Amino acid sequence: MYRNILLGLILWSLSNPAAWAVGPIVGDDAVASWTNPTTTVSGAPLTDLAGITVWIGTQSQDYSIKYNAGLVSSIPVSNLKLVDGQYYMALQAYDTNGFVSGLGNEVAFCLQACNTTTTTTPTTTTTIRPKPDLIITQEEPNVPSVNAGAMLSVADSVTNQGTANANSFRIYYHLSGDAVYGNADDKILLPLRAVSGLLGPGASNASAGFSLKIPLTIVPGTYYVCAEIFAVIPPESNPNNNTFCSTTTVTVPLPDLVISALTTTSTSAKVGSIIRVSLSVTNQGGSRLKLLSKVELHASTNSIYGDGDDNSSPYRATTSLLAPGQTRTLGSWPVKMPPTPGTYYVCARADADDVVTETDETNNTLCTTTTITLHP
Repeated sequence: MYRNILLGLILWSLSNPAAWAVGPIVGDDAVASWTNPTTTVSGAPLTDLAGITVWIGTQSQDYSIKYNAGLVSSIPVSNLKLVDGQYYMALQAYDTNGFVSGLGNEVAFCLQACNTTTTTTPTTTTTIRPKPDLIITQEEPNVPSVNAGAMLSVADSVTNQGTANANSFRIYYHLSGDAVYGNADDKILLPLRAVSGLLGPGASNASAGFSLKIPLTIVPGTYYVCAEIFAVIPPESNPNNNTFCSTTTVTVPLPDLVISALTTTSTSAKVGSIIRVSLSVTNQGGSRLKLLSKVELHASTNSIYGDGDDNSSPYRATTSLLAPGQTRTLGSWPVKMPPTPGTYYVCARADADDVVTETDETNNTLCTTTTITLHP
C-alpha cells in the first residue's frame, strides 16, 4: 500500500516575484524548493526515503509531465523544459521499497506570462474534466499451492473505464483469508507492480505471470490473492473501486518432517554401550516450523519403530526451525544400546514430542537397513 508520508509545501525562489490570481509569474531563472519529508503522517521517523517525483500539468489535478528530482530539495524551472504558459505542480515521495506517498499540495504558476484578458462577462458553467477510472478485472493465482518462502505466479488485469488517460499507477498485493483486501488477516506480498505509459479509456493492462514472494513466516492455510490500485496519475474520478480479490484460492501447506537418512558404521558392540549414528531430518512440507521438536532414537529387534520390542535411548536430538525443503544433519549422534545381547536395528522418529502439526503424521520414522550385534 502507499506510504503516509508527510510532504512539505512548494516554495518559490524568484528574482522578480509578482502577485497573480493563478500563481506567480516566473522566469526560467526561478527555483521551486521544498523540504524533503523526515517523518510519516503518524510522526514515525522516515528512514528509507529514496526520492521525490515532481508532477506537472497544464490543468489542476491533471498531471502529464513527470520529473524525478531524486533526493534534492529544489529544482530550477529551466530543468523542466516547459513552454510558456500556465502550469500546476505537486510532489510525491517514494521509498527504497518502491512505495509511494499521496500527492502533496498543488501550486500554480505561470511561466513568463499568462493571458488574463477578458473581453466579455463569462457565463457560469460547470465543466466536468475527463479523468481515468481504473478497476481490476482479474486477479488469480496460477497454481493451487505454494510453499512459504517461494514465488507465487499470479495473473491480473487492470482496465481504465474512465474518460481520460492514466499516465502511471501501481498495484499492491496481499494474501487474505477472507477475500477482503486490507483486513487484519492480510499478509503483504512484494514486489509491487509498477505500470508506466499511457493507459487510455477502455484499454487494459494485463500480466499473465507476475511473481510475488511468499513470506517465509506465513502461517499455513488457504488464502485469496487480493490487490489494490494505488498512486494513479492523474487522480481518478472514483478512487473507491480499486480493490479486487481472486475467486480461487492458493494453499500454503503444513510442514512435514521425515527422517531422510539414518546410518551407522557400527556392526557390533557391547551391551549397554554407546554407538554413533548419522541422521538427517528434512522438512518436506510447505511451511516453516514454528517450534523446535525432538528426534527420539530406539534400538529395536525389528525394523519397526515403536512396537513392544524397542529400547529407547536417552539422547534426544532437536530440530532447528526448518524451512520448506531444508535438512538438518547430525553426523555423529549417540545412541545407548540395550542391556540384552542380540541383533538390533537403530530406529528414529521425527517430532517425537508431537509439537508440530504436519501434512502427514504417519511418515516420521525410519530404521537403519543394517543391524548391530550386541555381545556381553
